Amino acid sequence: MKFVNYDSKTAKKMGGKTMCLHNNVNMDINWWNSIRIEKMKTCILLRLKYDNTFRLIIENIRKNHIVLVHFSRNDMFWGGKIQDDHIIGANILGNILTSIDI
Repeated sequence: MKFVNYDSKTAKKMGGKTMCLHNNVNMDINWWNSIRIEKMKTCILLRLKYDNTFRLIIENIRKNHIVLVHFSRNDMFWGGKIQDDHIIGANILGNILTSIDI
């Protein structure tokens, strides 16, 4: 398998699509949507286990009851934005980070 470095998020996304097309790989978006939150939780648990600085930051955020928002202008599922003191978007990543069992 060939790995390619892309300069931007858009290029990475398009490169992934191109690689899938060239290798006859079909992405089942319904399957991915059904597992993506659990996969993100697994990734976060691993990072918390092996990255002490990250773990301390998350522990302090929780201890001080800070609302964590994964800021995004485009991705309202994983992130969100603040508008008139309200979070616009699902902010799933921010919610996972502040609620996952450590």
